Amino acid sequence: MTDSTPVSGLVKLANLRPNLSGFTVEFIILEKWTVSKTKDDHRISYALVADDTASIHLSLWDNQAEQLFPGDIIRLRQGYASLYRNYLVLYPGKGLMSVTT
Repeated sequence: MTDSTPVSGLVKLANLRPNLSGFTVEFIILEKWTVSKTKDDHRISYALVADDTASIHLSLWDNQAEQLFPGDIIRLRQGYASLYRNYLVLYPGKGLMSVTT
């Protein structure tokens, strides 16, 4: 995987790098932090998520934060990874998140 390159298929969290996009990941939500509001009146929250290789912060916007809970196992399609305040963060973007069983 190369930076700034779209990636297809299932990716482990340990293999995420800044500027990767278009990948699918599966993870469990370990913790979810309080929702806050932006200047534009959007709601944002962060969650700590993990798979069997690593943990990472997940950014959740608006209704996404209300739909997911600690213990949920999630499949995220079309995700992207980026640096925010020197932390690698996973973003769903316009990707689809679904609870797996």
